[in-house]
This record gives sequence, C-alpha cells and structure tokens, in this order.
Amino acid sequence: MSGIVISAGAGATRFKPGDAVYIRASRDTVGTFAEQIALPEKFIALKPPTISHAEAASLPLVGLTTLQGFGRASARAGQRILIHAGSGGVGTFAVQYADHLGLDVTATTSSKNADFVRSLGADRVIAYDRENYLEQGGDYDIVYDTLGGAFTVDAFKLVKRGGAVISLSGPPDRDFARREGAGLLVRAAVWLMGRKVYAASAKAGATYCWFFTEANGDQLRDIAALVDRGAIKPVIDREFAFEQLPAALTYLEAGRARQGRSKGAVA
Repeated sequence: MSGIVISAGAGATRFKPGDAVYIRASRDTVGTFAEQIALPEKFIALKPPTISHAEAASLPLVGLTTLQGFGRASARAGQRILIHAGSGGVGTFAVQYADHLGLDVTATTSSKNADFVRSLGADRVIAYDRENYLEQGGDYDIVYDTLGGAFTVDAFKLVKRGGAVISLSGPPDRDFARREGAGLLVRAAVWLMGRKVYAASAKAGATYCWFFTEANGDQLRDIAALVDRGAIKPVIDREFAFEQLPAALTYLEAGRARQGRSKGAVA
C-alpha cells in the first residue's frame, strides 16, 4: 500500500503525521484492502517522492520478493540469470533489478511483450509462444522461477553446477518447516512435496530455495533510492476502483497482468 500517515504511536520515532509512506504488510496482518491500517514502523518506508502513490503501491511485494530472492542466491554482477514471466508483476521488477546489479539477463515472455521486456533491461528474450526455452541453451547461475509446476523441475536442466533455483511457486524447500517451527507431520509433508525437485537439484548439483516474502522497511528504503535514481520504474497494467476489487482479483488470477492496483482511499 501507499498513503499518508495520520497518526503515530508514542514509541514511533521514524515517521510523523503527514508523511507519505509505502508498505508491504506483515504476514500476520490481514492485508491492505482497507482505508486504514496500523503497522510497526519497521515495516514502513518513505514513499519515493518521484512517483505517485499508485505507482508506489505496486512496488513493495514485487520488490521485496526480488531483493530477498536474489539475496538468497547471492546474485552479483557478471552472473547469468533466467527470469520466467519477465512481463509479469514480479518479472518486470526482477528484470530491472537484475540489470541494475549487472547480471546478464534472459527472460521468458510472450512474443507480444518481447520488446517491452527488452526495454526493461533484458539482454535476451525467449518468446515462449515461438520458442521452447529448454532448447535455447542453459548454464545459468540463477533461475528465477515465478511459475512453478514443471518449470521448477525443469529449471535444473538449465542451471549450472553450483548455481541456484529460486522459486516463488514451487514446493516449499526443506528448511521451510524448520524456519516456521512446524511439527513432524508438516515436515514429512514438505519432504514428500519436494521430492521431485530435490532429486533434480541433486542431479544438477544446484541449490533450491523457496521462501515467504517478509515485510522489511530497510529494504523498501533501498528500493525507493533505486526508483528515485531511475534504476527501477513501476509498471502498472490496469487500474480498478476500490469497489471493483472482485473484478481486479479475477483479472489477476487469469495470470496475464503485468501489474495491478486498486484505487481507493488510503491512510
């Protein structure tokens, strides 16, 4: 979300009423489809002043997901990365961020979005409706899997030994249950869910990581700096009024949105 601070608790020192801020709510919070929300200040950052509230609201989820995923893969300049769905909500941010870091970026998308994804910073675009990405070479240091299913297992056909597959949509990794403090039954279920992925991971000699995106105000400040320098540009596909939230969610579930937002009162 993005909006204006209307009040601050007695222990809050970073923000004051009137500040323009943007936020990714914590996993313990219901969400931001509301006119007002109260959150700890550690999750909040000042909105990038060079963009609108609507543009700012499009950034926290996709931005934090990418920063945290790339951090787990220890992404660095000179590495080769494959980003699936480069024109999607997460993909549009990930392509720009990877380009900013100096990675060699390959992205998949439809042929109609190929030029758009190139404009975001992709060095190479694979049009999935014209090409089989599995036949276009591999040896990537990182595969950023935003699709799940067969794409997660097949990622290990393309990643180099010692590389990493970072998945947003595949099965939980085997550290997930430990991180969440889950019981024995959950740990066993997670192990079974991931057996095909881990077999592929072992064969490829590459690591597999799946994670929940966490709220993080410090990282949002980093993203704001990148936006204000022009390294990251928000992408919004379509706008919906607050009263049209069901239609917005239906559109999002269709899986073809570049990015979306709802327009309503925020505070």
